[in-house]
Amino acid sequence: MMRNINPDVKVIISTGFTADNSAYDMMRRGVVGVIEKPFDLVKLSQAVKEALQK
Repeated sequence: MMRNINPDVKVIISTGFTADNSAYDMMRRGVVGVIEKPFDLVKLSQAVKEALQK
């Protein structure tokens, strides 16, 4: 697990499903962001910016 190495790691997941329940389950487990496919560099940049602010 990444959290074993760094408990403060910021994790963003990418999914191709808008209503993916597993993505929301991961959010409850500490994932700080979800970005939906397809995404472009602007959306990815925004997701990273938001994750770093959390």
